[in-house]
Amino acid sequence: METLECVGYSLIEILGFLFLNLSVFYRSCVKCKVKVCSDQS
Repeated sequence: METLECVGYSLIEILGFLFLNLSVFYRSCVKCKVKVCSDQS
């Protein structure tokens, strides 16, 4: 049971870590697109 709990917690941490990275990447991507759009116009 202990190992299952450990794996469960680590999976949640990994998913949360990936989600945070994706949100940060998405924000920077949006900022970049906005910057490119404003530069072109």
